[in-house]
Amino acid sequence: MPTLTRLAFASLLASTAACCPETYAPVTCNNACDAGTSHCNVNTGYCVECLESAHCTDPARPACSSDGECGCTDDADCAGKSCAALDRVCTTTDVVSVSTCEPCRTDSECVADHRCVPMYYQTALRPQAYCLKLQSTGCARPYGTSITRGSLSDPDTPLQHCGIHEGTTTCEAVLDLIAATTCTPETAGEDCGDPLLADDGRCETVGAFSNQCTYSCGGVDQCPVAVDCNVYCGAPL
Repeated sequence: MPTLTRLAFASLLASTAACCPETYAPVTCNNACDAGTSHCNVNTGYCVECLESAHCTDPARPACSSDGECGCTDDADCAGKSCAALDRVCTTTDVVSVSTCEPCRTDSECVADHRCVPMYYQTALRPQAYCLKLQSTGCARPYGTSITRGSLSDPDTPLQHCGIHEGTTTCEAVLDLIAATTCTPETAGEDCGDPLLADDGRCETVGAFSNQCTYSCGGVDQCPVAVDCNVYCGAPL
């Protein structure tokens, strides 16, 4: 073998001794991986966060994935709490505990026959998803608007859900009406519905009660049982 070739070969061998290069594997890191990805996977040649679950010390991220990242793979990793569908961390929410139109992070948080569904207000995607009942199990007012969509845990399977009219209101506003939340007309945007949205809720007279949170509607199915729709839910006829 010519001398120059031997030198080139020796240089190549030396490069594989550096910590976790992207192009050569397997390697030995010699304790040179940085904090945060302090373990070297000698089979892939990359520095990783963990090689086994014992390396994961954060209770919200207790399991080591096949990619060498701490987190959770399913609810079984989270001691009775849910494993969030998107960021794969253990939440503080019990499984099967989140009711209709309440915020959620994974399907398993929702009560029976519900899924955790991304929702919109008008044309804007909401920053969180909400538990909605599967339409196949039967809908009830005020959830009379069909929403066909995948869930956070199963985005590729669109199913019909019992929902709200996303063009005029939000789950927060619907729940405020159901809870008979009081308000003042001057601060209706903050009192009723999502406080970050100005017009998803209204402060109106509902039946015989003034200064109650409600929302605009286009049909009786969008209002709770025994509440009529006349511009808004509960408006005097």
